[in-house]
Amino acid sequence: GAKRRSPEETAVDVVQRFSGATRTFYGALGRSLIASPRRREEPSTTPCPTARATAAALTHVLIQGLAWKPTEGDADGLTCSIYAVRATEELNAVMFDNRRRVCNTLMLNQLYVQGGLAVVMAAFKHALGQLFVDIKRPAPTEEASGEAAANRQWLMAAVRKMLSFMEHCVNSQLLLSNQHLAQLLTLQPEAPNDENAAAIPRPVCTPPTEPEEFVKDVQGQLLAELLPAWQSPLLAKCPGSVVTKLSEALLRIAEGATAKSPADARARIPGRRDHLAAQAQVFVPNPQVVQSIVEMGFTQAQGEAALRAVNSNSVEAGLEWLFAQPEPVEPTNDYDLNLARALALSLSDGSGDGAAAEGGATAEAAAEQAPVVEAPRRAELPSTDVMVKTALTLAEQVENTVFSLTDLVVVLCKRNGGVDREPVVTVLMDKLKSLAGPLPSPAEERGHALET
Repeated sequence: GAKRRSPEETAVDVVQRFSGATRTFYGALGRSLIASPRRREEPSTTPCPTARATAAALTHVLIQGLAWKPTEGDADGLTCSIYAVRATEELNAVMFDNRRRVCNTLMLNQLYVQGGLAVVMAAFKHALGQLFVDIKRPAPTEEASGEAAANRQWLMAAVRKMLSFMEHCVNSQLLLSNQHLAQLLTLQPEAPNDENAAAIPRPVCTPPTEPEEFVKDVQGQLLAELLPAWQSPLLAKCPGSVVTKLSEALLRIAEGATAKSPADARARIPGRRDHLAAQAQVFVPNPQVVQSIVEMGFTQAQGEAALRAVNSNSVEAGLEWLFAQPEPVEPTNDYDLNLARALALSLSDGSGDGAAAEGGATAEAAAEQAPVVEAPRRAELPSTDVMVKTALTLAEQVENTVFSLTDLVVVLCKRNGGVDREPVVTVLMDKLKSLAGPLPSPAEERGHALET
């Protein structure tokens, strides 16, 4: 018959299934935060309090997961490497939808506000440092070679995953192509008060007020950690996959903060907005639908205005519009606020149980617990000739990197309106001359012609 499973094997299987279900739940929850209630509508640029509180709490959970460090002797290096890979995969899966090429800009805003970029950079610096240390070690003995090889593979996987996440964070085409989602990047943190101090993590950074400036700022912060890796001599001893991921992230930064892909062109069709406005003028709200909105705590005038704005007799669309206004219309009952607080607390790590969960936490207490965060460092790309020289050196020494490094050189040529093409050509010509060797003198050329 079938082999009987031990309790330990059963427990591991249950934990793995629970982990998969949690990731699926987090992904679905993240997508729902920026999704429009109707397929053909653009997402709102002013999310309701429930969405903001949920995004803040979920981002806080992901930041804590990535920032986890074992106590001394609690876990070996291999276990820590595997954990770093899984935590980064979780963060990437929730923040970015690779299939639809969409970024959850609301959660990226919260990552910035809560100081999560510093956590990402610290995790990348640690993983890359461990990889460099492993590369410099002498060859292991035959008994330890298997474990050492496994540890190096997981270290490389952790570095690649983090570089992939950072490349998404600096990809202006991904972040700015949809003007509605791009506006979510610049949401300013809400001031904590007695009602939301327990539910919403304390903000530590204030984002820029323009989407392009937000992307530039993120690019500058991440570049401060990417440049030391790019300039390290140990990078040439890393596998091609690591060098490729790093060059792709630098390529996105070299492109700057502009959206070249007009993914939102449908919303800019001439006359479309005027046509919708004309339809809204003759639209008559259904009294029964208005009454349903009134029963949820709004006034009749608010219900009618919401249905006219969405041009539909839909309770769900009307409520979404009411909660998405620049100055949210609060219902007479506190259903939305209570829902936001309950959902945020359910996603927290449990530290808010007790007095905070009972509503006794105050803004002053939250301020006392706020972490001290240093001002983030920002960097700029070195001169084009320096970047190209490094790319050529890596292309010579590391296999399977020619195409990605060539793409980076091409983008560098296009910077500043093509002004940087001359130094690129100069570096390439010098490289060709060094490979070809010294040119023969005119006398040697005449002697060779006479011999032939």
